[in-house]
Amino acid sequence: MTCMYDVIIVGAGVIGSSIAYYLTEQGASVLIIEKDQPAKGASGAAGGMLGAQAEIHTAGPFYEMAQKSREMFPELACKLREKSGIDIGLVQKGLLQVAITDEQTSELETLMTFHQSQGQQAILLNGKDLFDKEPHLGEDIKAGLYLPNDHQVVAPNLAKAFLYSATANGATLLTDTEVVSIIKENGKACGVKAEAQSYFAKSVVIASSIQTPRLLQPFGFNAEVYPVKGECISLRFSQLPIQTTIMGKGCYIVPKRGKRLVIGATTKPHDYTKNVTAGGITSLLTEAMKLVPAVDDGSIEHVWAGHRPQTVDGLPYVGKLERVEELYVACGHYRNGILLSPITGKWMAEMILNHEKHPLLAHFSPQRHEKEVNV
Repeated sequence: MTCMYDVIIVGAGVIGSSIAYYLTEQGASVLIIEKDQPAKGASGAAGGMLGAQAEIHTAGPFYEMAQKSREMFPELACKLREKSGIDIGLVQKGLLQVAITDEQTSELETLMTFHQSQGQQAILLNGKDLFDKEPHLGEDIKAGLYLPNDHQVVAPNLAKAFLYSATANGATLLTDTEVVSIIKENGKACGVKAEAQSYFAKSVVIASSIQTPRLLQPFGFNAEVYPVKGECISLRFSQLPIQTTIMGKGCYIVPKRGKRLVIGATTKPHDYTKNVTAGGITSLLTEAMKLVPAVDDGSIEHVWAGHRPQTVDGLPYVGKLERVEELYVACGHYRNGILLSPITGKWMAEMILNHEKHPLLAHFSPQRHEKEVNV
């Protein structure tokens, strides 16, 4: 059998596109197959926060992986812009987690101590210092934990920059093409079967979000990757009321270029629908106006919904399926796909091409929920 490609990647979201970019940077020939259009799923719907501290509050491999990935963005932004012509919209103004109650303030104090113990910056603000930082915060806000290194990007731009950089390096992209199954011969993955034809490669990577289990279950991948629907709204202003990303208990508010605020996101597990509900948007705006009352002055620009791929233990699956040679998986990043996309792509490329497995990947093994089957 002649292999047309070194690697086939199923899924052209931010994770699949990142893997393709890092593979092609090392000279690999790559075919990317996407059942819809690129970045139409979770990647295109994300708020773009790089919340390595805001989203992860316990020490361990996941926290460490997130810090490593966040550190890659400044240099990566330059490289992707040079290669693809796309500005990923990196804004380095940090993130402010806010507290409205005494209990929430105590939680922020605990988080500050934790982050500082891990060698990360975290500054507790209250009183004049807090409102000097963001003068238009709601008067009921008691404190804020400023995380100066939790930045943000434009999520769809990042996904497209990875993808276009990969194609600039020679990758081939097939859109509107659904993969039906994985082709295996002599215990080795050697291609995929689509509806119209089959494609062959030395290695196969499944990075197709909530579709991943369907393709991998025949090979012992007994893991649930389920959708968590999130609804968002963007507002346009004559003058932005905030400069820093604000995160509260009920929502986040991200200032974007073009005098826009993105407010998200509802959390609806196992909801496969794509509609945006009045109740969801009402809830977001109600919570946002508690944090920044001037949200009330914004003009509605756009509402949308996306599906974030979640796993049963909250950790992504990143690595090789041991039961089948040359079959890899990268999915289930949930709220952190944008943040973790650089490190996932880099480590996956090293594993596939150089057989180098980063020690942290042992904690995200696809085998951790494997069932006993003969494949």
